[in-house]
Amino acid sequence: MTGACKCNEGYYMTSKGCRTCEYMLPGCTVCNTTTSNTGIPLYSAASMLEGDTTPKYLDCEECIYGRYVTGGGNGNPKRC
Repeated sequence: MTGACKCNEGYYMTSKGCRTCEYMLPGCTVCNTTTSNTGIPLYSAASMLEGDTTPKYLDCEECIYGRYVTGGGNGNPKRC
């Protein structure tokens, strides 16, 4: 396997390299991945090597106290 990248625990692969949930969704305390378009695309070499070409996106489950999740979709990414 050559040219494949993998991020450390707690980081997600983006078009600009490995980033944390907090970096991509400021104020988000609990992130996960989803196949629903949240406006924040992710990349996974492992998934592609396994033949999974389903697009993955970053999703926020929970924001810091006093904030709530809004948006999600093309041109309107999810945010806290």
